Amino acid sequence: MIFDARRLWLLQLRLECKALDSDGRLVRIEGPRPDEIATCSIARFHDGYRVTFAATADDDLVDRVAALPEEMFFEDSMRAASAMGQGRAMNITKCSTYVFPEVLRPVDPAIVRKGYEEFAITVDDREVSWASSSRSNSEAAELWVWTDENARRSGYGQQVSKAWASEVTGEGRVAFYSHLDDNQPCRRLASKLGVVHLFGLANFTIEG
Repeated sequence: MIFDARRLWLLQLRLECKALDSDGRLVRIEGPRPDEIATCSIARFHDGYRVTFAATADDDLVDRVAALPEEMFFEDSMRAASAMGQGRAMNITKCSTYVFPEVLRPVDPAIVRKGYEEFAITVDDREVSWASSSRSNSEAAELWVWTDENARRSGYGQQVSKAWASEVTGEGRVAFYSHLDDNQPCRRLASKLGVVHLFGLANFTIEG
């Protein structure tokens, strides 16, 4: 199955209560649980990059970013931040975003529904793993999953994640999964879920 990663990037922006204005700048839109808007955000797709700025970013910063090679934002983030900020402190986050490719129907009887888009798995009458939506709207939802430290590497996170994805994709909506690039447990989970990588993000926010 082929996904339009750039279209899904825009969809995830809406899920985070963001959108592009007429000048291509990131602005807040209405919705629950909005994410912070980075001063500069670079999306790395399989076929190229897309650089966006907050509406408050000044033109000098935009010009400095335009002079830098896009790969620097991912491969040498500290150097890129130094060139962008010119002495101003920058907060840097890098993450990866995926999409579930199909409706997944859970069959494990240990999985219990806790609520809308919320599932848990029980072992010996004890809940050991949970999956729910970190954010959700009429178009899409994004997975939040947690497993008790003593129950990890047993496949429980996969099972509840698939139950969650089954509900979301079964309604014809897009099921996203994202994680910070330095979160190795989440990266391992992504490799086991069969999700499709859409894009990486490098976010730079001027502090203060």
